[in-house]
Amino acid sequence: MKKILYLALTATMLPMAAMAGGMAQPVVEPVVQAPAPMVMAPGLDWSGAYSGASLGFGKVDANGGNSDAHEGIFGLNLGYRKDFGKVVLGGEVSLSKNDIGIGSGDDQINSALQGQVSLGADLGKTLVYVAGGVARANASVDSSTGYGNGYFAGIGADYMLNDKFTVGAEVKSSHFNDFNNSGINLKATSVEMKVGFRF
Repeated sequence: MKKILYLALTATMLPMAAMAGGMAQPVVEPVVQAPAPMVMAPGLDWSGAYSGASLGFGKVDANGGNSDAHEGIFGLNLGYRKDFGKVVLGGEVSLSKNDIGIGSGDDQINSALQGQVSLGADLGKTLVYVAGGVARANASVDSSTGYGNGYFAGIGADYMLNDKFTVGAEVKSSHFNDFNNSGINLKATSVEMKVGFRF
């Protein structure tokens, strides 16, 4: 009797167990994709050597007198900058050719060689800076042509068009005291537009 009961029970449970195991669909866990790594755009860097040209105008006052003469200026420059993140240090040498009249006579500044250092703020594609340095000018003063040493200070801004070319503007005030031992103090003010090539 027990054997018959056991066989009947087994015969009943096996199909149920088979149905329970065979009919249930396995649960598939969703595959979690790892996020793609973020690629940061390269930062703008003002470091490197550059050369360029400038075009503008200027005027020269003698011994504190105001001159109404504004003449053209053309210049070439060569420099180097180092970008420290927010601060940019630079050095530049420039040579300008100009015929800026002094007063109402025939006196004029013919050319100027300048060496400057600059301290700038990196604003991304824009660089604003202050600059200062020494200058040596050739001028005709009191009917005598000679050279005089002086100093200058200015402000400027450059804009990066791409990784090679920049455009900018600069304003400078240059001072030559007792020019070429003439007893005449000259003050030159210039405004120039600049284009640069970085290499």
